[in-house]
Amino acid sequence: MSTARICNPIPLTSPSFPRFTAHGGREVLRPEISWPVEAGDVLGFAHIAENLLRQADASPADLSRKALEAREFVSREYSMERERQNVLKFWDEVMFEQGRDAIAEA
Repeated sequence: MSTARICNPIPLTSPSFPRFTAHGGREVLRPEISWPVEAGDVLGFAHIAENLLRQADASPADLSRKALEAREFVSREYSMERERQNVLKFWDEVMFEQGRDAIAEA
């Protein structure tokens, strides 16, 4: 097993999950930072996994770069501060209807 496979997570997964039809994973599982596979495409998953294993042995630096780009994207786009602001905005809108200010009360 190559070092790249041990040390770096390779984002190979389906952007849609059983019972969830909104396909929210597509926002994160972009082809430039992952290897998305449609739900139920077992053969497609196997082909991509096989190619990734070959690539990990041939050029592990490329896979490491893509894994790093994926991690940086998620860290940037889904930071705790951004999550906090989204939750406060949601509750501010809900509470505004009741005459209250969620952000001022947080």
